[in-house]
Amino acid sequence: MTIHHAVRYKNHFLDCEPLLLASGKYAAQVVMTFDTGHTITEREFPALAEFDTELDAIAFAKVWGRRWIDGHP
Repeated sequence: MTIHHAVRYKNHFLDCEPLLLASGKYAAQVVMTFDTGHTITEREFPALAEFDTELDAIAFAKVWGRRWIDGHP
């Protein structure tokens, strides 16, 4: 798998690759990885919301992921 839509935020790596659905819409999804130096923790948030365009799904996933991190210190 190639990651094209990823960002780093507060020691997290957010993979925001959207999923193309059978309906032709895109599901915003995020996989967050956090490296403490001792262990790597990964959390998956699939199908957060559906959008008509890939770019809208990516933008939503990036904002959603940052907000989730801010709310879970």
